[in-house]
Amino acid sequence: ERDVIGRKIKAQFKSADAFKAKTIMTLGGSEVEAGQVTVKNNITRQEVTVTFEEISEDFASILQRLEA
Repeated sequence: ERDVIGRKIKAQFKSADAFKAKTIMTLGGSEVEAGQVTVKNNITRQEVTVTFEEISEDFASILQRLEA
């Protein structure tokens, strides 16, 4: 799911909770500039910041890190 109507981040997180999203990726202007994205386990609230390259090469290991 992605927000294209420009809602504030808090409203987007509430929607993710309503959809019972297990994982959330946060990507905004500052993340694009840094070449990184925050991946969050929406159940445990644990999060990691990873590069775009890490996501494209081995997303499964990122998810495993969040489940630990």
